[in-house]
Amino acid sequence: MNVLISSFEAVAMLLFIGVIGAWMITRKMVKENFFSLLSPLALEIALPALIFTNIINNFNPHIKTNWWVLPLWWGFFMIIAFLVTLLGVVFAGKENKREFGISLFYQNGIFFPLAIITGMFGRNSDYIVDLFLFIIFHASLFFTTSFLFFSKKGKIKWKKIFHPVFIATVLAVVLKLTGYNVYIPSFQSGNGRCDEYSSFNDNTRR
Repeated sequence: MNVLISSFEAVAMLLFIGVIGAWMITRKMVKENFFSLLSPLALEIALPALIFTNIINNFNPHIKTNWWVLPLWWGFFMIIAFLVTLLGVVFAGKENKREFGISLFYQNGIFFPLAIITGMFGRNSDYIVDLFLFIIFHASLFFTTSFLFFSKKGKIKWKKIFHPVFIATVLAVVLKLTGYNVYIPSFQSGNGRCDEYSSFNDNTRR
């Protein structure tokens, strides 16, 4: 029951934010293009920063030795999603076939799971790191292939393959694997300072 309640609260919060945004637009409190300006801020700055700090603070490759399996599971999941999409569009009407397909294939793999995990296990949960490792290629896939559902003349934007989400995840993982994360200034979190950085400072003082 606690799982259902936490999931409902997380999803309800995101839906409430969407309703408030729609209400602000209908009341003409902000311009319609206002939220299009917030999207790059959230996806290309805030989210990569959140991913980077969480991996630096909470990812321990010496304990979680099978972390590299998570992206492979994502690839397997996307193959299943693609097959389900091909099957699903058969039953969709011609007027909304593309919208139906894109909704099936590109699930919200970041914000809803992040809200649910945070609500259930807290902001410093290891499951958050698992989520970020799992969806490391998700943003790159979405921003380079979504046009296929709407435009036959579109081209793959190769720059979007190296999306800030992908770059932040890879950079943080590499720093943790090589141990160079100890040279990064401490990130404040619910549990205080980064353990590795604190240990490095203590050894330096000695």
